[in-house]
Amino acid sequence: MKKFYTIAIFLLGIHLIMSTDCSGFHEEQIEVNPSLIKISLNNDKIYNVGDTITIRGRVSTNGYHVIKMDSVKLDYTPPFAISTSKLTKASTSYNLLYAEKKFKIIAEGYVSDDYGNCPNTYITTSAKEDPAKKLYRYEIKMIPKETGDFVLHFDHTFSVETINKKQNLLDSYPITGPNRMRWEFCGNTNAMADLREGDVFVHVN
Repeated sequence: MKKFYTIAIFLLGIHLIMSTDCSGFHEEQIEVNPSLIKISLNNDKIYNVGDTITIRGRVSTNGYHVIKMDSVKLDYTPPFAISTSKLTKASTSYNLLYAEKKFKIIAEGYVSDDYGNCPNTYITTSAKEDPAKKLYRYEIKMIPKETGDFVLHFDHTFSVETINKKQNLLDSYPITGPNRMRWEFCGNTNAMADLREGDVFVHVN
């Protein structure tokens, strides 16, 4: 859980820096907004157990300064963190299992931990700067250990417009209640969500 809290605190800190006018911070630290991280993923391919699902991301090393109305160099690297779950029909009250451990993860700086009640957290990778093209580049390789339908979640900091999301796969996993997605119990509760823009479903044979 330590890694999860570290990432959560970092993301919260970035949000505060971007949205709060605090004394002691330079204008550039407060008012520079990064671009969305553009994701590439071949989700038209038929994946099998043992295949490599490669997720690549890229984002400009510059951000938009809302006061100067100009592009300026970012003074930090935008974080790259995604999560994965497996669809299940085992219960009518939930349809998602925590699934990080169902993959072998290969990513720069990624460390797999053993979790207590929650066997799932963010999958992260560090960036490599491409100075010639003024980009930060990211890459995560996920090798599935079992068959099934999985969902990769990319939050509002990502752009997944060019990917075949296969969101119709969720139709085969209905549950009771107002939300279309609900996770297995973690501790004393289970998380709920509706289908989101950044949900990308992957089938593994």
